Amino acid sequence: MNTENYKIYDLRIPVNHKDLLVLADELDSIGLEFTKETIKTYDADGTPHWNDTKFPELRGCGVSFNGGSTGFEKGNPDAHSKDGHYIKTPRIFGWNEADANDVKDALVLASEKTSEYDFIFHDTTDYEEDPGERSWDASFNFFCMEKGLPLEQQPELIHPSTPNKPNKCQS
Repeated sequence: MNTENYKIYDLRIPVNHKDLLVLADELDSIGLEFTKETIKTYDADGTPHWNDTKFPELRGCGVSFNGGSTGFEKGNPDAHSKDGHYIKTPRIFGWNEADANDVKDALVLASEKTSEYDFIFHDTTDYEEDPGERSWDASFNFFCMEKGLPLEQQPELIHPSTPNKPNKCQS
């Protein structure tokens, strides 16, 4: 297996980075309910409590472009993957165009207000269920890119290549 030409772009933001609070505010402003990070605290008597923070709960998302695993195996010089995030949206069962556009706009507005990262929308996934087994909340997938990167150092994000078949981000 020739992996010499395969590129992996790490387009994630550190958990609890201050720019995520800006993103959370923009998502709140459009009325989007999303999962938040929780922390465990203890009362004086040792009773544990789980408390939500303002930070979105980030999950990992990997997407393959230009050949996916086939391009990877053949050493396709254009094959690459992008590691990003998804945020679960438990009140949405199926995304419509207006809701997806609201999220896109919120990411753009958040990017205008952040100091270190830009947020780039990728796609959405609807609620899924394996009856009697398990279910997956709807979510939106996005990438984070450090501000100020010279254009030649930026992965294809603004005009990404047409994906062969993106990997499912949720597992």
